[in-house]
Amino acid sequence: MKTTILRTLILAMSLFFSNAALAQNDPQQTLRASLDELVSEFTAHRSEFEADKSKLYAFAERAIDDNWDFGKMAQLVLGKNWRRIDDSQKARFTEAFKDLMVRTYSTTMFKYTGKEAIELEAPIYKGKTNKRAVVNASGDLGDGSEPIPLSFSMFLDIDDAWRIYNISAAGISLVTTYRSSYSQIIATKGIDSLIDSINAKTEG
Repeated sequence: MKTTILRTLILAMSLFFSNAALAQNDPQQTLRASLDELVSEFTAHRSEFEADKSKLYAFAERAIDDNWDFGKMAQLVLGKNWRRIDDSQKARFTEAFKDLMVRTYSTTMFKYTGKEAIELEAPIYKGKTNKRAVVNASGDLGDGSEPIPLSFSMFLDIDDAWRIYNISAAGISLVTTYRSSYSQIIATKGIDSLIDSINAKTEG
């Protein structure tokens, strides 16, 4: 994945590192409230997080648990392989994948300069009950490059909180990208080998 696309995915994902999302019943409001809270959080605790990465990971994990549905993401990432593994493997993969996201994206979040900006469009609701929505946006990295189109896939959970289960940047889907990579590993080495390789990346 190109560096610009990766950076934009980081920015897009960071929108959800906020408890403020739980207080909003509109997906667009959820995104905006989360971004405002994120800026405030990093301003207040940046030096503390830089000095102790375990605190950064703990913060990121709390935020992810509040605003992301990793069970749904894990199922989408594995695709047809999800039906072929047992409950224990499903749980282990979901936890490993979440840990990978926490470590990878919380570390990269320190590249956030405050110059980045996302312009959000009105949500497009899906289905008869309006419990799924897509929020399209334009991500500006603040470095003079062209804004990158973003798309957030969200759903309304049983607590009436909007949660994210996929992001696309410039047409590149986070879920699809990981699915393509992981399906090859599963086909040649099996799901347990995939889980071990993901855990190896997050050790320490």
